[in-house]
Amino acid sequence: MEGLVLFFVALILLFMGYYVAFTFAGVSVLVGVFFLGIDLFEFMP
Repeated sequence: MEGLVLFFVALILLFMGYYVAFTFAGVSVLVGVFFLGIDLFEFMP
């Protein structure tokens, strides 16, 4: 389910004209925080 949400949000933003690198980085962080919560950042040193 998370993969489909990530795919379609990225696809929509790319069609809207946003840059590829910023789109993939921003969408992956937002979807990760939405599905995993703030615990996503525990892996960072």
